[in-house]
Amino acid sequence: MQLLLGTYTKKDSEGIYSLELDVSSNECKGLISHLKIDNPTYIALDGSRIFSVCSKDEKAGLAYFNNGVLVKRFLNETSTPCYVSYDSFYQMIFTANYHQGQINTYHLVNDDLESLQKIVYPQGSKAHFVQRIINFNAVFVCDLGLDKVYVYGIDDRKQLELKQTIDFEPGCGPRHLVSHPTMPMIYVLGENTNEVFIIKFIRSFEVINKISANPDQITQNQHAAAIRISKDGKFLYTSNRADHTISVFKILDDGQLMLIQTISTYGTHPRDFNLSPDQNYLLAANLLSDSLTLFRRDRYTGKLSLIQKGISVYEPTCVVFR
Repeated sequence: MQLLLGTYTKKDSEGIYSLELDVSSNECKGLISHLKIDNPTYIALDGSRIFSVCSKDEKAGLAYFNNGVLVKRFLNETSTPCYVSYDSFYQMIFTANYHQGQINTYHLVNDDLESLQKIVYPQGSKAHFVQRIINFNAVFVCDLGLDKVYVYGIDDRKQLELKQTIDFEPGCGPRHLVSHPTMPMIYVLGENTNEVFIIKFIRSFEVINKISANPDQITQNQHAAAIRISKDGKFLYTSNRADHTISVFKILDDGQLMLIQTISTYGTHPRDFNLSPDQNYLLAANLLSDSLTLFRRDRYTGKLSLIQKGISVYEPTCVVFR
């Protein structure tokens, strides 16, 4: 199976790379340069379409490729966004900008992009995630700097309308989130404390509990990064760049979490990771050691076991399976 890798291009990386995961030999191989672009640190896919954050000279924004050809590029920001997502129902693309404390939205029309909306948050904002969650038909924004998650509806003009603001403990730094596939639950990863906050929707979204991704560590000056959930909704995974680990949680019948494993990524600074479409593998991207690590995932226990480490890639920051 093929996957794409987003990277920084501060050193020797050329942009977006493709890689093959050979399930017959249980190894990643065949790394090639896929698209040359500056700082594609996060990417989103839709078939032959690739949406990537990017920079060029002193400007930054969003690039849209189709079948390997650059269709449109918006350089309407001064620093590179840190997150991009695509929603097929509304044909919308969303970007979050950590440095500028804002999100931008775009509309895909006849294989072209048009800019829709910019929302700038108050001083201190560090917007790090924006995505429409299908289960709730709402767009969620994680604001790491202001310790908030914003929940938006989408009106008939494809404009975002704020519906709720979820407040978090000061300093926890909500970075990314995932939703449960069947229960009315959201799981939010706090970057600064390496905790997962459990949110339940009753009449509104409420934080009902939290759990440390590594209770042996202090909950200050942590650097949690990515969070993923298995398709069956039975297991949750997070990465921490402070101790270079991935934590595995079992999701209980009521949506609460139980930590069942913490495993080294055999690299430095796991900025991102992802589960393969067949759910049998997890691939971690270790930014500061210029490496990937491949794990076998037990679909019944949720636990990980090392298959391959030290897969050489310059400055990997994003893992997306096709």
